[in-house]
Amino acid sequence: MNTETSKKPNVNLIKGQTIKGKWHHHSYYVIRKLGSGAIGTVYLCVHHNQQVALKVSKQSTSISSEVNVLKGFKKVQGHHLGPSLIDVDDFIAPNGHVYAFYVMEYISGDSLPDFIRRNGQDRLFTLLMGFVKDLDMLHRQGYVFGGSEVG
Repeated sequence: MNTETSKKPNVNLIKGQTIKGKWHHHSYYVIRKLGSGAIGTVYLCVHHNQQVALKVSKQSTSISSEVNVLKGFKKVQGHHLGPSLIDVDDFIAPNGHVYAFYVMEYISGDSLPDFIRRNGQDRLFTLLMGFVKDLDMLHRQGYVFGGSEVG
């Protein structure tokens, strides 16, 4: 069992809560939860009157890995392949536990079903081809994405 994740409860931020970084002392006002997954939860926040996405996790090593990927995206010259990284820090929760988080540019958009409903399935091919081109560019830079090894 991973002791890093077993001793800390899941972190749940609430609307109106302010997260202040332990090291950089930047403050982020929580607007709402955007989504969650295996590694953490992403919240829409406001920082200096700008909307940002803040991902928080009890798994600091996983957060570090994701931050390194976001930093690597900057190295792919001439392409905007994802949200820009704004801040990386820790915060101390009211329960005393320290949680890792990073803040990235918030990119507003439709969910895939909403996009298809509004634009039709014909536009889906164009959208997917853009994703394939971006993925090809990442592969050419040495990035490989996957969940498990085969055979």
